[in-house]
Amino acid sequence: MAIGSCGKGRLLQFLYAPLAFSLMTLQVLAVLGALEQPAYAYVDPGSGLLALQILSTTFAGFIFIVRKRVHRFLMGMIRCVKTEDDLRAHK
Repeated sequence: MAIGSCGKGRLLQFLYAPLAFSLMTLQVLAVLGALEQPAYAYVDPGSGLLALQILSTTFAGFIFIVRKRVHRFLMGMIRCVKTEDDLRAHK
């Protein structure tokens, strides 16, 4: 299936914001990692569970957002293909 005028622009627009956000996040993490200093402190055992909860809810939210965006993108592509097929049928 060739990407028509409807598909290529939508794909770039769809991927621009998440890609920019991902690159910005990686840059922030790299700077934080470079500025790391040793910590001489007591860590409560409950802090590990809190960190685990934060990671798991972040992962679940990420999966939900990706699923929603993929669904929206695919529905837009299906609509785009249907309109191109309708235009060909009327010629």
